[in-house]
Amino acid sequence: MARKLRWLTPLVLGLALGSAHAEETTMPAPLQASLLARAAMYDKNFGRRAGEHAKILLISSGSPASTQFFGQLKEALSGESLVGGKSHDEELVPFSGAAALAAKVKSDHPAVVFLGPGLQEADVKAVVAALSGLDVLTASANPAWVAAGVSLGFDLVSGKPRLLVNLKQAQKQSVAFGADFLRLAQVVDP
Repeated sequence: MARKLRWLTPLVLGLALGSAHAEETTMPAPLQASLLARAAMYDKNFGRRAGEHAKILLISSGSPASTQFFGQLKEALSGESLVGGKSHDEELVPFSGAAALAAKVKSDHPAVVFLGPGLQEADVKAVVAALSGLDVLTASANPAWVAAGVSLGFDLVSGKPRLLVNLKQAQKQSVAFGADFLRLAQVVDP
């Protein structure tokens, strides 16, 4: 009997690791990439912000979950010919503090800052405060961070994707989602 159940051990370990990762991200990276590419089209200021080519900063904690997630997200984004109607490239940026990230946003002018798994809520709140008033769309792999001030997030509810928007923070960052988009999204009002 023990021999027949050996295949179960890797499955149980995989599910346990997957559920730990699921605490921070509820949606697979490829689906998030697709939704980001399309959601950016509904930001009335995205074209101006991106210019000819959209730069996307992928902010990594350096944790194994973050590394794995961003590997998948970067691969999925490379399959998206356009993000927000623009050609794009992604840069993986190790998180070294909110002030350093704000300085990078000011110097590099990315269209999107995507916060990945492994960051602490205090770090996310510091990033949100540091990026307030800057012209950038913030997005997150963790749906709970939308309530913490990230402009756009994604959740999976009963197997269906849900777009989450922090409208107050979006406005502080010059993100202007149209009414059509907001009807599709859940507006989070912390």
